[in-house]
Amino acid sequence: MQIDYTKRLLRIGIRNFVSFAQSSYPATPLQNLGNWRTALGQQWHQQLWQETARQYGEQARAEVSLEGQIMHAGWTFQLSGRIDQLIQESDHLLLREIKTTQHLLPIPLETLRERYSDYLEQLACYELLLPECMPAPTLPIEAELLLLHIDTGIRQSVQLPEPPELILKLRLDTWVDFLEGQRLADERIRHLIVPQAFAQFRDDQIPIREQLFACLSSNSTPTAPAAKRRITLEAATGFGKTSIAIEWALQALQQQQVNRVIYLTGKNTGQQQVVQELNRFQSDSPGLRFFQLRNQVEHHRICPHPVCPCQNRTTDEHPALLSYLPFPRVEELLRGGSPDMESIGLCASSYQICPRLVSQSALAQSEFWIADYNYLFAPSARNLLESLPGFDPTRTLLIIDEAHNLHERTCANFSVQISSYRCQQIATALNDLRSPRSFPAALNALARFVDGLSDDQTLDTTQRYHLLDLLESVHRHLCDHGRWVANLPELLWEPIWQLELAWQSLHNEQLELLPWSSRHGSLNLSCINASAILRSTLETVPVILFMTATFPPMQVFAQELGWQEQDLHRLHAASEWRNACYQVAIDTRVNTSYRKREGHYHCTAQTLEQYARSSLGPVICFFPSYRYAEAIARYLEVIAPELRVFALEPGLSGDDLFEHIDRALPQHDILCLPLGSSLSEGIDLLGGRVENVMVVSPALPEFNPVQEARANANTDARQGFRNAYQIPGMTKVNQALGRLVRSPEHRARVLLHCERFAQADFRTLLAREYQ
Repeated sequence: MQIDYTKRLLRIGIRNFVSFAQSSYPATPLQNLGNWRTALGQQWHQQLWQETARQYGEQARAEVSLEGQIMHAGWTFQLSGRIDQLIQESDHLLLREIKTTQHLLPIPLETLRERYSDYLEQLACYELLLPECMPAPTLPIEAELLLLHIDTGIRQSVQLPEPPELILKLRLDTWVDFLEGQRLADERIRHLIVPQAFAQFRDDQIPIREQLFACLSSNSTPTAPAAKRRITLEAATGFGKTSIAIEWALQALQQQQVNRVIYLTGKNTGQQQVVQELNRFQSDSPGLRFFQLRNQVEHHRICPHPVCPCQNRTTDEHPALLSYLPFPRVEELLRGGSPDMESIGLCASSYQICPRLVSQSALAQSEFWIADYNYLFAPSARNLLESLPGFDPTRTLLIIDEAHNLHERTCANFSVQISSYRCQQIATALNDLRSPRSFPAALNALARFVDGLSDDQTLDTTQRYHLLDLLESVHRHLCDHGRWVANLPELLWEPIWQLELAWQSLHNEQLELLPWSSRHGSLNLSCINASAILRSTLETVPVILFMTATFPPMQVFAQELGWQEQDLHRLHAASEWRNACYQVAIDTRVNTSYRKREGHYHCTAQTLEQYARSSLGPVICFFPSYRYAEAIARYLEVIAPELRVFALEPGLSGDDLFEHIDRALPQHDILCLPLGSSLSEGIDLLGGRVENVMVVSPALPEFNPVQEARANANTDARQGFRNAYQIPGMTKVNQALGRLVRSPEHRARVLLHCERFAQADFRTLLAREYQ
């Protein structure tokens, strides 16, 4: 879709034109199963064409391209599409559009018009455009929608009930309403007042801000191509990079260099911080519209409808929720910033639609989006943003926070786990439904293959080909017999989607996958390199800012994105005041590697005890795992029962995790916490409250086939070990320590408890202020 506001011109495909502002409910895992419906529809289309060709011969044509324009309310709609069949009868031309349906036929005309209004509108577009595509005046035109029941082949032919101009009027009015709103928004953004990030900038903030704005003032950077800017900003926690990045992005909007900003973070806590900062900006710039996109679970929780397509709660008795509705206008909802879920739920109730549709409308009418990585880099979620009207990646500025996690998160999104138990469950359910016997047989064959694997086994070449054949068979049955899946229990939808995703991933040449078995009855397809996927996605966006407090070596980070180091324009905030905030010591008496740590448990516990007794406040001790932390906590209970020791339990996340730590701080002498996960990126609550810290072990990832494959991917064994183990482990250490000091008055005394911290290849990976 291309919009020219000056000429009031919209270029768009007919299918997208008629689907605009419809109730685009999010796809369930069942709907993501693959192309079984498409494949079956294509078979019916082919069969119908063969029948038509036999009857009309050369007087019939298939897949005829049509292109033309429709004028409405001062706007020009340049439309293009392909009609299924064009037939020349003796006294007229017949346009035939063929659509498959799972609803029993025939359907009363009134119900059909409500349920399939977009099909009729699509047909109306073809009827209006056909005369423009004909070389000379020709016969009268008749248009026919041919509905076909996908299981039985029963057909129902429907002519347009009204002239095409009348059928399209509501859709055109809706489009004009949206386009005029966008045109006014474009004008609003042009006159946007962008306040400064801070009333007064610190000395270390001024150079970074100036360099960022220099990237906007020219079409190129010292290292990036003229049309594209790839910027990395490394600044310690508490630097203020979020606020400075927002000011910079709003300036890009105001200068019309882009028409949308997307701010992606890996954690909900990070999104909340961005929303808080934008609220502050909006108080001085009321024209700003921004929206935080929440996940589907949160929308389900507030959905007011007992029957809703977004939760697969549909019946024929509730046609209102199945019909096509225009996007609700949500300007009032956005004037106070990004609305909370309660406000979204109230809006959904007033329109009698799913809350997810309110969010889609709010996104379409906002210029600043805040979301999780998944909405650009996960196969099951990215279509939401891509399908929104007005979204153009080539006119987008992208900010990726905590960018050091991007490659790992993307790999996780494309990794799949197959359970033999789930395969057997699906096969049993299909047998109960009396599906074709070959379908459950294919699933049982896959289950037997998975059960035959041993723990921590990496599949050899022969086994990989066998796995590919088994998944190919399952995929083929999903395509041929997908309608049986629709009757399976909802519990089995996600495992079925995992099987389809496994097939897709193995056929995706942009991914490097490692098939291996972590335990009996489980097969993992672990993505070890997603750099090609990242590059293909990021290349569509002209301006990208990567931010974190702890970048890995820039060469490694660039490789993770599929680029070279020289493709990135690097900005580094030199906050020299942080050097005076840390006192760091290395305890070389112990070795905390996995094989040797147990022999040093007593020394570790005794050291932590002495540290706690000599400290005025609580001591935070970071461990590489929950199990390690729990083991030392048990030792402390024996050697120092009078000390109050808190060991964080696994399974907590988000607000619950931080609430537990917040309550534990004033009540305990020692807090044993794990490194990594959401904790290391969300422990801002410790800044200024804790001065005494101990880090046990560099927190290297566990040795398993995935990490070994990543290490072995490098021809230099030492560099491979460094990339796969040392850099991720030390990044977690830097990330955790960085959040203990957020302003010049904060202090932190840090004891690094392992002899490896003193080794050059580990020590050089510490942030400069810890050296």
